[in-house]
Amino acid sequence: MRERLLKDTKKRILNAYDLVANLKGLSINTGEKKIERILGNL
Repeated sequence: MRERLLKDTKKRILNAYDLVANLKGLSINTGEKKIERILGNL
């Protein structure tokens, strides 16, 4: 239970960081993620 909570929290933090990075136009490790998302959606 606790491990799952930590995983969810980590995911939320990463998503929030991703959002802020995208808004600021930063590409710290987000470029690769975007490519993976695009390829994953095909």
